[in-house]
Amino acid sequence: MRVYRELKRASAPLATLARIRERAARQAARDRLARQRVDAAREAYETSQPAPAKDSFMLGRTIGNDLEPRHTKGQSHDNVRFVLDNEPELPDCEKFWIVDPDEEARIVDLLQSRGQSFHTIPFELDMAPALISFAAPGQPSTCRARLMPSRRR
Repeated sequence: MRVYRELKRASAPLATLARIRERAARQAARDRLARQRVDAAREAYETSQPAPAKDSFMLGRTIGNDLEPRHTKGQSHDNVRFVLDNEPELPDCEKFWIVDPDEEARIVDLLQSRGQSFHTIPFELDMAPALISFAAPGQPSTCRARLMPSRRR
C-alpha cells in the first residue's frame, strides 16, 4: 500500500520505484543494525549483572547526658550496659553509638570492652553562644550550626 501511494504521487513511476527500493533497502539495513545493537546490549546487560547484594542496615544510638533530677547520675551508662547485655545480635546489622561527653569516659570504656563502634561529640562551652542566637520577643529565633571537630574511634 505504501509503495502504491508513493508511485501515485510520483511523476516518473520507474525512476521513483527505483528510489523507493533504495530507500526501503537502506531502512531495512538500519533496522537490522538497530536490532543487532539492541540484542548485543541486552546480552551484555544480562551477562554483566552482579550478584544481588545482601541487605544490611545500621542501628545508630545517641547517648546524651544525665538530666538530674529526672535521671540518676550514671543512668546513661547503665542504659548502655542494659542494651549491650540484653539486645541480641541482629543479622547484617552494624550498631553505632554517638556519645555525649558528660559520661564519655565510662561509656567509651564500656563500648570498647564490647567491641562496639562509636563517635564522640565534643562540647566547648565558649562556642555555645556562637552556635545559637535568639531573636527579640515575637520574632522567630535563628540557629546557626557550625561544624565542630570531633573524634572518631
